[in-house]
Amino acid sequence: MGYSVLDRQTTRHPLAVDRSHKTLGVGLLVLAGALAVNSALGPLLLDVIDYPVSETMRNQTIGLDAANLLLVAPLCAFVGRLALHRNRWAPLLALGPTTYTAYMFVQYIAGPDHATYVRALPLQLLAFVLGWMLAVLAWRTRPGPVRSSIDRRLHAMVAGLFAGFVVLRYLAGLAGTITEESLPAELQTDLAMYWLIFLLDLGVFVPVAVAIAIGLWRGSEWAMPALAGLVGWYLLVTAAVGAMSVTMVVNGDRYASNGLPVLLAAVTVAVSAYAVVLAESVPVESPSRINGSRP
Repeated sequence: MGYSVLDRQTTRHPLAVDRSHKTLGVGLLVLAGALAVNSALGPLLLDVIDYPVSETMRNQTIGLDAANLLLVAPLCAFVGRLALHRNRWAPLLALGPTTYTAYMFVQYIAGPDHATYVRALPLQLLAFVLGWMLAVLAWRTRPGPVRSSIDRRLHAMVAGLFAGFVVLRYLAGLAGTITEESLPAELQTDLAMYWLIFLLDLGVFVPVAVAIAIGLWRGSEWAMPALAGLVGWYLLVTAAVGAMSVTMVVNGDRYASNGLPVLLAAVTVAVSAYAVVLAESVPVESPSRINGSRP
């Protein structure tokens, strides 16, 4: 069964669409530059930014900077160029890296126990603001209607699996709330960082994923575009966490797990395969058909 829902095509003036795509494209190129510069200034390369964190968190920051520099920044630049060329799917592709950036830069700014105003703060604020503002713009510029040849209930189950996988990570901690157990020693050295990630994962991502699953099951028009953003965010975060775990192993971190990089690599491959299937199941319409103009 296909994605059977009566969608309504929102009519927008071609000039408004062009302006939105141009703004999105320029913004993504600026965001790519901000990500690259922030990564270069961190402990990965120049070590100009001093993060007052534990050695374990420093190793994770090196891995995160590597993922941002080698994966997320180039992806932002690529999607930005697509947007400048008015590619119909650029807004959907932009949802992943923009929401990812906002998520990660909350941690960059508020996670470390800075006692002073750091010089990198304006740059990191810029990346955070661009992340969520471009995500809003991408959502407003998204194509519609978006249908999939795959049964929407299968997509709903996948979105539910994403939420369940994140909850599973915190299951032991949630169970420990009954007895008020202490946090593991690995987490106690960076408490602010842990609770920020805890809040973002369980307080933002999981409810959004569940809402998308329900929307897909009910055939809501907004759910398919939202699923594209969810998959993009999940894929980038999983790849980044994988880079963190690899860095910990390579640097001989005492809390490193040799099995975690393998698990995260498998999850990244699985989500990437699903993203390809999702992209291939969505029909592509030419800009001429969308704008009602001739080729």
